[in-house]
Amino acid sequence: MLIWVSQFHPKSRGVDRRWSRLDAKTPAATTVAIATPAPMIVVRTGTAVRPRPGSSAIRIPAAAGTDKPTSDTADTTRDGRVVENREVKLVRSDARQAALEIRNNWNVGTRTMAEEVNLASVAERDGVFVLDLEYRITPSADYVLNRASFGGFDVQGRKDGESYFADASGKLDRADAHYSLPDLNWPPAPWYDYSILLKGSGKTVGFAVIDHADNPYTTWHNSSKLWMLNPVITASGPITIFRGQTMTLRYRVVVHDGDTPTALIERLAGEWRTTK
Repeated sequence: MLIWVSQFHPKSRGVDRRWSRLDAKTPAATTVAIATPAPMIVVRTGTAVRPRPGSSAIRIPAAAGTDKPTSDTADTTRDGRVVENREVKLVRSDARQAALEIRNNWNVGTRTMAEEVNLASVAERDGVFVLDLEYRITPSADYVLNRASFGGFDVQGRKDGESYFADASGKLDRADAHYSLPDLNWPPAPWYDYSILLKGSGKTVGFAVIDHADNPYTTWHNSSKLWMLNPVITASGPITIFRGQTMTLRYRVVVHDGDTPTALIERLAGEWRTTK
């Protein structure tokens, strides 16, 4: 199953991405982690994929006849904002699990405005894949996350089939969240699941996102038209990360075959939400 995993960046003005130091040759166990929590942390967090109203993000045009941009970056902004990868380090790996440490700088021109450290691990457990993700953001100036109904960490799945959302009570029949009305977000919950019956193969696949108890107050921007799970920390009001202080956000993603494995997700959620 193909999923996209991302995390917030200063998307109100757009971000660039730069992955010049990634090694193309990695062990298979590592590839799983790099293909989702690592590069996609940047790819889907700027305005290039889904611009917000009033965004100043622009694209560098691709060279004629290719999908490649005309410079070493894919997306940029008028004021030079870029999230630059400094290091991707393999912490551990074997046939069943792998862990990465990823370090990025948030730059405006030549000035680093924030440092980001991401910890990502993936393991196969009880017939599912478990991705544990931790994001640490340390700004060099007070950084305000404005109130918004969506944004931040999200996981987006496939759309080619009949899908549903679920929680610990079972399948849900709930109105979609609205992009401009934070009060219409779904209520706080330890986890939500998105599953889909694929048209082509007839297989059912899905994923759950588990919130961590230490994260800020969270509502969820879940929408059947976006095929994603999006825990949002800014729907109830703005949040300031003060200069030199670190905000830590932690999420667990459970990728599964078949319908929502409620009992297993409940167990994995109880385990995750109490970890320090």
